[in-house]
Amino acid sequence: MKAEQHKEALSADKSAALAHQKYLSAWSSWVKEYNKEHWVDPYSSPESTRAFEVFQKNLDMIMKHNEEYNQGLQSYEMGLNGFAHLTFEEFSAQYLGYGGAEVEQPKTRRAGKHERKSRSEIPASVDWREKGAVAEVKNQGACGSCWAFSAVAALEGAHFLNSGELISLSEQQLVDCSKKFGNHGCAGGYMDNAFEYWMNNTGHGDDSEKDYPYKGMDGKCKFSADGVRATISGYNDVKQGNETDLLDAVANVGPVSVAIHAGAALQFYLRGVFNGVAGTCFGPLNHGVTAVGYGTASLRFGRKMDYWIIKNSWGMGWGEKGFVRFARGKNLCGVANGASYPLV
Repeated sequence: MKAEQHKEALSADKSAALAHQKYLSAWSSWVKEYNKEHWVDPYSSPESTRAFEVFQKNLDMIMKHNEEYNQGLQSYEMGLNGFAHLTFEEFSAQYLGYGGAEVEQPKTRRAGKHERKSRSEIPASVDWREKGAVAEVKNQGACGSCWAFSAVAALEGAHFLNSGELISLSEQQLVDCSKKFGNHGCAGGYMDNAFEYWMNNTGHGDDSEKDYPYKGMDGKCKFSADGVRATISGYNDVKQGNETDLLDAVANVGPVSVAIHAGAALQFYLRGVFNGVAGTCFGPLNHGVTAVGYGTASLRFGRKMDYWIIKNSWGMGWGEKGFVRFARGKNLCGVANGASYPLV
């Protein structure tokens, strides 16, 4: 009996050692890829040790999910990225920012309502990237300014469709200058508040990214009316919770600002059609993104799935070069609950 117990103990020790080596190998590759080589020895400091512990838990979750993907049980893959050392609580505190404790809704709302065109005018698929209406994917960094990136992406698209000129516009201007309209910079904001700011006075509009570059932190407002490259005349809200109206807006208007509830599963999205994971997609809207198209994907095992093309602001190293295909047809993560777009 003792011999069998000893043998089982040795086997367990060997399995644990192999598992630890797997984590160390993945960690070594990750710190090199994401320029964290000061952490190459995960036990060199309390900070690196804790990061390594979080990394192991995240890797376990990713591997478990991808096993289900390989079995046809999931419609998207997960992968390690630059957020692999963060818990979801840490991640959400730094990289989400729709709303927020201090953010106020506009006191005077001048939003119009989206009017739907006939269903016959809606094509089966639209990709505004292919039409030149979508600027480069940007990176908000550790600042809760997603709302600014969402609003700016919608304005970049609207300006292009009106003028034929695609200009990378300034998120930092919104971070620094729209606080009087209820936003709080890196502490959060609303896209509609950004639209209200742009409408406020003649000449407000938005400067270019080149003239007012992104810093990823709150700063003093340096807006110059001389640098304005795009202005708006108003904005429309899409009927809350109505994906049919949102589909019409994306098809017939252009890129649309939307808000979602970004849960833990989205942190490590890699490719495929994101379809949520039980318990991670239900909650208040907490992340501003931009719907820039839609379509239908042919998945493995003969399945098809409708999706939105969503532009994110976590850099090109996240997801499908900064985009996510987001399941369409069930208001996933509240994607149709806070949609709006500027009028130029």
